[in-house]
Amino acid sequence: MKSFFLDKKRFFCFSPEVMILTFTIEILLAIYVFLRYKASSFVHTSIFLLVLLSLFQFSEYNVCGGGFVLPWSRFGFFVITIIPISMLELISNITKERRHIEQSYFLMFFFLAVFAFLPEVIIQAVCKGNYIMFETAWHGVSLTYLFYYFGILFLGMWKIAKEFLRIKSDKSKSDKADLLIWLFVGYLTFLVPTGVVDLVTQLGLEIIPSVLCGFAVIFAFILSFKVVPLAKKIGL
Repeated sequence: MKSFFLDKKRFFCFSPEVMILTFTIEILLAIYVFLRYKASSFVHTSIFLLVLLSLFQFSEYNVCGGGFVLPWSRFGFFVITIIPISMLELISNITKERRHIEQSYFLMFFFLAVFAFLPEVIIQAVCKGNYIMFETAWHGVSLTYLFYYFGILFLGMWKIAKEFLRIKSDKSKSDKADLLIWLFVGYLTFLVPTGVVDLVTQLGLEIIPSVLCGFAVIFAFILSFKVVPLAKKIGL
């Protein structure tokens, strides 16, 4: 099973060709949402999120291209650092509750500053054909960053579950309940497969950003064709 994930000839889920295809898909989805739906805070945040996902794929593609590897790696980390907070903003649009948002922004800006002003923090990025392995100068940075990243993602899932449990018995809010379910499913579509890949390959922290955002294209489709339409249906 392990060779299934590591053998370049057999597993192309995160190859450079797929990276550029994913970039194109996510940009087209952002354009679709922009043209299809009337502007609102929820729509703007959704478009912004799709663009962020696409830009990380574009940065990975350029890392694999071999030119300016470390600047593109830093740009990619800069971009994906904003993604969990953007997802929290989507949830806050639904729940009308902003608890923990300010603290989350503080953490986001801290890591943005790290990647912007400490270029030596990322010392190597290796394109393995199926994924990219990012190596940081200090193991503590990787570990702290992952605690931040997954902490914010799980905070978002907790907020979704909490709101769903609050309204699930109210039949007048069935569309909102469906919206919350689809958003929760969207989270699962990239978190669960990433966990499985990391467990099977046992490659550790270095591959998680690449694999996580590779699977996030599924979330991009759910966001564009399920979450945003349901959000507009309830007036967001």
